[in-house]
Amino acid sequence: MIGESFYDLSRLVQKISVQLILEHPLLYARNVVEGWYWFWKVPVYWSADAIQNPVLLRLARGLILIERGLLFGINMIFIFGSIVLVVVKKFRQMVQVTPFIWFSIGAVWIASVLQSMLDHGDNPRFLIPMQSLVVLIVLWWFVNFIFTRSRNAG
Repeated sequence: MIGESFYDLSRLVQKISVQLILEHPLLYARNVVEGWYWFWKVPVYWSADAIQNPVLLRLARGLILIERGLLFGINMIFIFGSIVLVVVKKFRQMVQVTPFIWFSIGAVWIASVLQSMLDHGDNPRFLIPMQSLVVLIVLWWFVNFIFTRSRNAG
């Protein structure tokens, strides 16, 4: 190992990883599922030490807890809503899915699955760039659902 280049070591780790996956496919599958679950947990990266005022620190912790709860709820709505979207035609019509929304849903799902297959570690960080898109999609569904219901009721 000493004197090996980065690329030589990378190839060795790749070979070992493939060998482990082939010899223990159920363990790999379990890790993929666990990584996918962790993808949807809402990460928070902040330093409590940066806030000196104890009142503000308590307030920040409370707000972060509320935000995490709301975002986790939105993530669960996204997961179940996108499954319902594929299965239930009436729901698709009510939320008026555009090509952009379909593309966005697909991008989020692909990212969630691929990152779980390739990297098992700090998986929630991979959702960070997609979180705004998940929120946008769920808001789109909600607004269009309400608009369609009110239009049909009146």
